[in-house]
Amino acid sequence: MSNNSSRRPIHTRRIEYASFLREDGLYEIEGRLIDTVEASGNAIHVMSLLLTFDQNLTIHSVRPALEAGPFPSCHDNPDVLLGLVGIQIAPGWQQRVRAKISSSESCTHHMELLFTMGTAAYMAVSLAPELNGTAPLSHMREKGIEPYFLNGCRAWQADGPVVKEFFPELAVQR
Repeated sequence: MSNNSSRRPIHTRRIEYASFLREDGLYEIEGRLIDTVEASGNAIHVMSLLLTFDQNLTIHSVRPALEAGPFPSCHDNPDVLLGLVGIQIAPGWQQRVRAKISSSESCTHHMELLFTMGTAAYMAVSLAPELNGTAPLSHMREKGIEPYFLNGCRAWQADGPVVKEFFPELAVQR
């Protein structure tokens, strides 16, 4: 991005999600966050979260793990996330998570992982047909499933060329 050679790195945060379809039909997402202090090379946060949910995006389990944290209290209260079992990942996801779990009850970094796991969950469910050789967009069209991403970004605006091409029945005139 910047080609300014006079800058020095301070901190790197890496966040990664991996999604899986289990044999029992449930989905899992493993999220991992690593904060590294560049001067020392030490990771001050190394944490993971395993979210299990079904085709309807209803949460079945949440398992946090903390390998490294700067304070002993970072390891406190891992069961607070169990309050999310039974709720659905849907529009308003972050607000519903906040309503169930206050920021002082949980780890800020686990909450950050959870917030964007909602998007990863949608991706997992929509891409799962590829495991059987079916293109996800074709699968949605054939099943009459309205794409969750419709009007969710500029490319997928109902009045745009992408929707007109892939979902002409949902396209609207400008």
